[in-house]
Amino acid sequence: MTVFRGTFESSDITLTINKQGESYRCNLKNKKDYLEMKHGVGTDLGNHLVMATFNSCSNLIEQPIIGVCIYTPIGDQRSLAALWTTINDSYLGSGIAIKSDRSPQLEGKYTVRYFAPEEDSVTLDVYIHKEIDTYSLSWYLGEKQINQGVGIRLNDQLFIAWGDMEIKCELHVFSFNPNDKNSLRCISISSNTTHLTEKTFGRIVT
Repeated sequence: MTVFRGTFESSDITLTINKQGESYRCNLKNKKDYLEMKHGVGTDLGNHLVMATFNSCSNLIEQPIIGVCIYTPIGDQRSLAALWTTINDSYLGSGIAIKSDRSPQLEGKYTVRYFAPEEDSVTLDVYIHKEIDTYSLSWYLGEKQINQGVGIRLNDQLFIAWGDMEIKCELHVFSFNPNDKNSLRCISISSNTTHLTEKTFGRIVT
């Protein structure tokens, strides 16, 4: 069984991952710049840990709303199943997105209905745009855009980090080296770029 919990480090970052209910929390601390501390939330998909983070040292009046979402094509490929969580929640929510047209591409406009335990469902419009190797997303309630996000597609799933309009969120997808469960590979992208970065972390064994 893959265990993502623990403390890991790269040449410049210390990473701490803990589980909270059905979701995960992480902190990424820059060893060279104490003003760069990223805090995030995510979910374990078995072979991947998908995290969304923001810079908690930035000048924020209150903690922003960020989260992760995983879209998986189902049925005739015009529908997407959603799995999501936010930094304020310890549970995993679900959802279903239906595309507005019959085009086979992932990108396009969807109407998505999100479900959470013991809460009313929420229906939004989401637009998925293809960039070079990544995706950008925008969520609307009526005519007003309320969230933005960035995603990458792996194994026919779309992994997404999303957040408030005012926040720059980052997506991190962690996976272990098949031959070394103490070596963690991370693919990252920020909401203000289309370039992927890659980093390797080693587990700190105490």
